Amino acid sequence: MKTRQTAGEASRAAPRIVQLEQRNMLARFGTFASFRVPAYRIYYGCMLGHWFAWSMQQVVRALLMFRLTGSGATIGGLALASALPTLSLSLLGGAIGDSVQKKFILAIGRGVLALNALAISFALYSGFLSRGHPDSWWLLIASAAIEGATNGFVLPTNISIVPELVGEDLIMNGLSLAVLGGNVFQLIGPTVGGFLIDAHGFLPVYFFMSCLFVSDAVMSTLLPRRSPMAPRKTKPLRDAMDGILYLRTNPTILLLVIFAVCHIVSGLPFMQLLPVFTERVLKVTASKLGLLTSAAGVGALIGSLVIASLPRRNRGILVLASGMIMGVPILIFVSSHSWLLCLLLMPFIGLGPAMHASLTSTLVQTYVDPDYRSRMQGLVTMAGGLASFGTLLGGLLTDVIGVRLAVASEALFLTLVTAMLMGWSRLPSLE
Repeated sequence: MKTRQTAGEASRAAPRIVQLEQRNMLARFGTFASFRVPAYRIYYGCMLGHWFAWSMQQVVRALLMFRLTGSGATIGGLALASALPTLSLSLLGGAIGDSVQKKFILAIGRGVLALNALAISFALYSGFLSRGHPDSWWLLIASAAIEGATNGFVLPTNISIVPELVGEDLIMNGLSLAVLGGNVFQLIGPTVGGFLIDAHGFLPVYFFMSCLFVSDAVMSTLLPRRSPMAPRKTKPLRDAMDGILYLRTNPTILLLVIFAVCHIVSGLPFMQLLPVFTERVLKVTASKLGLLTSAAGVGALIGSLVIASLPRRNRGILVLASGMIMGVPILIFVSSHSWLLCLLLMPFIGLGPAMHASLTSTLVQTYVDPDYRSRMQGLVTMAGGLASFGTLLGGLLTDVIGVRLAVASEALFLTLVTAMLMGWSRLPSLE
């Protein structure tokens, strides 16, 4: 009788065991697994305003500059003004992020960005920043420089705080979901910004962005403190130099940073120069420019969801594939006069940067010593700052040979570099 009961109980328990195993599998590989961590949910909440404001900024600032000056080169100058402080301060910001509580860096940085956006709002409201004052565009250059300096400290911390919140096993999932959040707002923000510009002008957009950054700063203070850090005997500048020396001893991470530079410098300028293309070639409104940018967000959103769901393998070949996925559609895009065809291509163009951002940060945060995470992410941020040099070069070429050839030349470079690294590098073997 006991044998029968035991067998019956085992028979009834079997479905429950299967269900528990399935739940454990979902918890391990689930797309949204990091949201089970309360601290990560707070982090996500404090990033919402940043993502929304950043996505609108993609359309608003470049379009405002172009309408004030009518020059593609000034858009390149705008990007360079943002890039130089980021390049100069990212490694130092990463060193500071490795030695102090990251929540305070985030809160202070968002406060500075709020004041920066509010200053532009006031300049627009007063009429100083307008076509009536032809030289007022310098204010946008100054604003971009302040934003770049702030990002030099904030961006490495935005990424390097994630492993502290979610743990080692969820690094790729947590970072991919962070990229996913940014891509959701890349889908929404440009469209909202474009319609606001067409309906009410630039002032409401900048005021709204300042409010978003304020909400970010407040939410950042709710993040938990991490465990006490061992006191450092060296100064931040020395810590920054140690980060460079560490990179020299790790050729895999060095190769990742080199590819990040190539990908960012030759791929991301396309989005910065998109207002020139829509104004001169497609001849469409700001609303349609916003829709094009948002369509790129669709591809980025899909890419982030897929990366967040993937197991830990083949990440090296995927990070390289992101260059091909972005470069080839851009080459087709610049040969078209059809806004509809361009709209259909934009999701593919948005997919590449999303894959690259998620996987590069994941591999860096996985393969480096935890004490160097912010500094190595600072180097990736510096690579991001170099995108502005690509934008500057593209803007100058736009005024000389036209926007089509300028963008096509950079996209062709990205495609060729990607093909070369796929065949002759150790990156494809990374798991």
